[in-house]
Amino acid sequence: MSTVCDDNALETVKNWTFLLDKHGPATVRIIVASIGLSGLYFFCRSIRLFSCFKTVNDIPDEFFKKHIRLRGIVSNVDWKGRLVVSHIPIVKLPFTGNQDSEVLIHLAAVNLEESGINWLRHNLLNNYIKFELLCKNEIDNSAVCDVSVKYKTLPMMMKNVNREIVRRGLGQVINYTDNEHIKALHMIPHYNRLVQNLLLSESYADKRGVGKWKRPKLVEAVSGYPSQIVDLVKNSNIFIFLQICYTAAKEGAIVLKNLSRHINTLALHIYTVIGKTLNLMSRFYRLFFKQ
Repeated sequence: MSTVCDDNALETVKNWTFLLDKHGPATVRIIVASIGLSGLYFFCRSIRLFSCFKTVNDIPDEFFKKHIRLRGIVSNVDWKGRLVVSHIPIVKLPFTGNQDSEVLIHLAAVNLEESGINWLRHNLLNNYIKFELLCKNEIDNSAVCDVSVKYKTLPMMMKNVNREIVRRGLGQVINYTDNEHIKALHMIPHYNRLVQNLLLSESYADKRGVGKWKRPKLVEAVSGYPSQIVDLVKNSNIFIFLQICYTAAKEGAIVLKNLSRHINTLALHIYTVIGKTLNLMSRFYRLFFKQ
């Protein structure tokens, strides 16, 4: 009986050994592939490889901390110069189709002029851009970004929109009185480096005299000198003192004129009274003493 059991056990072992020899490598490959695919799935899910962000609130805070660079199409530029971007996922699946996305983007560290907003509408509308997330603006719920767009002449190259705006004099670096700007400067190294580059671009625009830094031509400047000199003289202390003296002298002359008129009238009355008195005295003398 024991011999039969040993033979059965040996046969079972042989069968399992045969199955392992035949299907073992394939089974191991399937297990490894499954683990790899699972890891790839969780990795893609963690970095939102297929996610399309519809608003700024959909973007994870981790993306802002790591300054992830996203891409999209500019669908609109509002009256404040903010870009409304239709976000494109890192990997777009063929069967997903177009999704409605309106991510509001604010150009980091730039105060736009009206001409700058018009430039954005002319050059970025319906164009493909890349934007690096720097921080989130809690006031208007927009993403503060460093934006790049493709050159029209060189499609393979990108130009920085923030620097291009400042370099053309269509905007300037945000004033240091802005609290959010100061906070970002101290806490975000990427933002600090961007501001340094923008200050260089602003200095370049100022030296060239372009955009808001445009200076009048020589003829216009020379023609404006007389009016500037007149304004300078009018606002000087000496001119104000002379003006006060002239006004006082004019008022004094008017008073003296009126006074002299009254004195002349009084003198005329006195002269008339004296004349009449002398006439009466002469008549009285002839009437009483010549007889």
